[in-house]
Amino acid sequence: MRTNPHILTTGVDRGGGGCALRSNSQLICSSLDDLLSLTDAEVTNVLSVRVECSKKVTPNVDDDRRIALFSFHRFTSLRRLSVLNCSLAEIEKFIFESNDMLEWVDLSNNLLGVLRWQSVALARSLLTLVLNGNPLECDCRNEWLKRDLFDENGWHPRELFHLPIRIVTDRQFSKCTFNDCQIASLQPFEAIIDAQLGASIELICDLFGTDELSPSKYATFEWVYANSSYIQTSATHINNRSLSVRIENVTSNEMGIVICKCWSCRMPLFGIIQVRSFSCYYSCSSD
Repeated sequence: MRTNPHILTTGVDRGGGGCALRSNSQLICSSLDDLLSLTDAEVTNVLSVRVECSKKVTPNVDDDRRIALFSFHRFTSLRRLSVLNCSLAEIEKFIFESNDMLEWVDLSNNLLGVLRWQSVALARSLLTLVLNGNPLECDCRNEWLKRDLFDENGWHPRELFHLPIRIVTDRQFSKCTFNDCQIASLQPFEAIIDAQLGASIELICDLFGTDELSPSKYATFEWVYANSSYIQTSATHINNRSLSVRIENVTSNEMGIVICKCWSCRMPLFGIIQVRSFSCYYSCSSD
């Protein structure tokens, strides 16, 4: 199978090379391929990785010799990652989802024209993403880098999708307005559902705009203040325009704030549903 040699991806391919491990648990490498020579035991306690490619290569999609397939989830203690001057043109989706301690990612001086929000989603501790020296385009897929989508009640997509809090780009990219990008939204069919204990309810969110919903292994409905193991739902149904989930026997566990999410949309879209019951209104619902 033909693979783009300049995509940072989560696969593993054994290759030669070496890296220098400093006493402060910092790993220094001269290419992404060098990381592949390390064993799982060697990378477990690494806190910082710096890959500064010694030679910047012009991408050639027909050249598979420089494929960098690497699994960052092996770095269970990783806090800082720098991949500099390595001709990266694309980052695979959800590549950092297993790096719960990762706080800083620097991808400066690469060839990133578009960076989808999914590429850095679910990095739960990521504070800063540095993109200096990349030819970022005024492409609608980059709109999330500049524009926040606050909910009227204060909910923020950076919290709900675990996106970086601070994003650093070149001044040239700051001139992008994204005024021609179509507005999309994910809206609940009913924003407030008054449920009776023991009854059945259905939660529905509809997508408006040109995006399409796609099945995802990630939760499309999330109970914000509840332990998911106590939530009893039937299968979630997804078509290209709506999400729905049914609860057959409502208990107090299902009361509260529920977030519906689109994992395939161009922007990190979400909707807010409040499930409440008059019989426990004061104890298990919030205004």
